[in-house]
Amino acid sequence: MVIYPNDWKEKSIDDFIKIKRGASPRPIERYLTASTNGVNWIKIGDAPRYGKYIVSTKEKITLQGATCSVSVFPGDFILSNSMSFGRPYILRIGGCIHDGWLRLYDFQSDANDEFLYYLLSSSYVQKQYEAFAAGSGVQNLNKEVVKKVSVFLPSIPEQEEIAQTLSAFDTYIKNLSDLIEKKKSIRDGALEDLICRRTRLDGFHDDWIKVSFNQVIVPKARIGWQGLKKHEYLRNGYSYLISGTDFKDGTISLDNISYVSKERYDMDENIQVKENDVLVTKDGTIGKVAMVPTLSRP
Repeated sequence: MVIYPNDWKEKSIDDFIKIKRGASPRPIERYLTASTNGVNWIKIGDAPRYGKYIVSTKEKITLQGATCSVSVFPGDFILSNSMSFGRPYILRIGGCIHDGWLRLYDFQSDANDEFLYYLLSSSYVQKQYEAFAAGSGVQNLNKEVVKKVSVFLPSIPEQEEIAQTLSAFDTYIKNLSDLIEKKKSIRDGALEDLICRRTRLDGFHDDWIKVSFNQVIVPKARIGWQGLKKHEYLRNGYSYLISGTDFKDGTISLDNISYVSKERYDMDENIQVKENDVLVTKDGTIGKVAMVPTLSRP
């Protein structure tokens, strides 16, 4: 249980934030426009995958369409109420929102916007969304659910300091992510040069020997799973069921892996893998490669 400082005030979101559900003119196709005088039409695809701000939209609607929607303004928050359940974004633009969003506004006297972003993103708030939504029998986030959420607020100056600290972490993480992507690009270039013999490492001058795959590997494959049914994808079982979606960074991720029974495992030795086997996808994303790590079961 979290114990908050005495000077932090407990409030429900309804106490200090106004909430309004979005709305859409229908049929929406009739109100879309390419005019520069159109109103920004904010959709989930306009939200950044990791960032906190919405800064532009791909589509606009007419002024007439805007009268049938809900206007939002720079500095407002919008919450997704279905796809990315409860994900908050800060608006840097004005526009209109459909009913897949909730508008949160008029909070500035009680909350710093950056602090509020981190607060609404926290597991403390997200778990309340889930609990209240489950209790109401709805599978999405509505105005009544959000209003019930309880939070603790420090003074505005302390909120600002907290937000600056967390933002510094975000900046560091982004810079680190950018550096990782840059290193991956360099590595990919080196891979092509070294594997294709355009570049040789110091001290190595011998000719390379040309071989076929069949001379140096034992390929194993099968077509299909002899009618494997959905109910046979187990949450726990005798053997891992490795699919292309489990390939991650050149190895196998067990985070969301399925399982099969021993009977299925024993059907064909061509589907059985062992440590250090190399797997290659032959459908879907063709040619993805992963090496089998040490596994705790077949």
